[in-house]
Amino acid sequence: MIYGIGIDSVEIHRIESIYDKRPETLINRVLTISERKQFNDIKQKQRKMEWLAGRFSAKEAMSKAIGSGIGKTFDFQDGEILNNHNEKPTFHLSEKTKSYLPSNIKIHVSITHTKTTASSMVTIDEN
Repeated sequence: MIYGIGIDSVEIHRIESIYDKRPETLINRVLTISERKQFNDIKQKQRKMEWLAGRFSAKEAMSKAIGSGIGKTFDFQDGEILNNHNEKPTFHLSEKTKSYLPSNIKIHVSITHTKTTASSMVTIDEN
């Protein structure tokens, strides 16, 4: 049974503009420590901005799937998107956010990019 669905799109130039003005503030707000390591391993700036916009979009989509928006129940630091061994993005939630959700959920995340936009979809299934 589907518990929640969320989608989000963000213009990459919007993320890049914020990054250019306050890179550390944006990175520390949106990315977890493990995500920052992945981000720092990316060499080309355009790819970094696509990747960052994708994570931003996916976390926004997660907040919509939960039904809370970004805030008390789910904040950017309450979710971590790491690639598995096949490079598939996998969402991991903080214990705080898990406590608001049924214990038997499975999260599916999809992130895509064009030259100008990053979009994401998150589906939460309740087993």
